[in-house]
Amino acid sequence: MHRENRQPKTKATVPVPDDLRDFVRYVHQVLETRDPSARIKPDDFFQCERAYCVPSEVDDRRYRWAYFPEDTVRHQWEFDLDLSQIDRVADGTQAELTLWGCQQPGCRCKFSAPDATCFHCDYVEDDSGPANP
Repeated sequence: MHRENRQPKTKATVPVPDDLRDFVRYVHQVLETRDPSARIKPDDFFQCERAYCVPSEVDDRRYRWAYFPEDTVRHQWEFDLDLSQIDRVADGTQAELTLWGCQQPGCRCKFSAPDATCFHCDYVEDDSGPANP
């Protein structure tokens, strides 16, 4: 059994990779479309080869993003962008993201908040379960 053992995160400013910017630009174009059929509902999402995006469940001006900077799903960036940030990333006026990363060697996961939980680093094996008779 695993139990949560959240580790501190380090704040970092990272450049927006070109493939992520292209995807943000695509999402921005769809969101800017005035065609009602282009509007997305809370259970819809956008996706490309290395990223996906879903509307926030609590704020219709925010979107949750997942980006896989490598060819594996091991390292993942999870972050939120509001509509104005999406606009700035799409047009290139925002070239960086401020994210929080794990301090564990080799983990390159990043998050929007310092209290985020990393699937790989913030859980430990819990050996305190019931003893076998």
